[in-house]
Amino acid sequence: MIVDIQDFGFLTGSWTAEIWGGIFEETWLAPKAGSIVGLGRHTADGKTTFMEFSSIERDKEGNWTLFMILGSPKSGEKKPKPFKLSKSVPGKMVEFVDPLNDFPTNIKYEAMGKDKFRCTIYGRADGKQEEEIFNFSRVK
Repeated sequence: MIVDIQDFGFLTGSWTAEIWGGIFEETWLAPKAGSIVGLGRHTADGKTTFMEFSSIERDKEGNWTLFMILGSPKSGEKKPKPFKLSKSVPGKMVEFVDPLNDFPTNIKYEAMGKDKFRCTIYGRADGKQEEEIFNFSRVK
């Protein structure tokens, strides 16, 4: 699978999705210098309930990897969780996998036109298959 950093460019921009009883905001910087960087925040009832910091870049072995740091920095030291690129349709879909992660084991981003994308996270949780879908719309 030949993948270029520009293949992740469809994520670029600021996005929102209604989920978990609130709003998830996500912003991705344009691909540049071998990486694309994103951050996300979920808010509900006037409170920040979740944060994530992400980058897509090559790991030490040269594989495209989604590195995610989950949770607020104030709640202690965080280590990035690596999800390796497993599928790609250039400019339209990318999927990352970490079979050792509790949940999710898979994270898939799909372009749904110019102003929408879907993020699906799935895997096993509590012994059964689970899935959550974030339908993002571009902030104008």
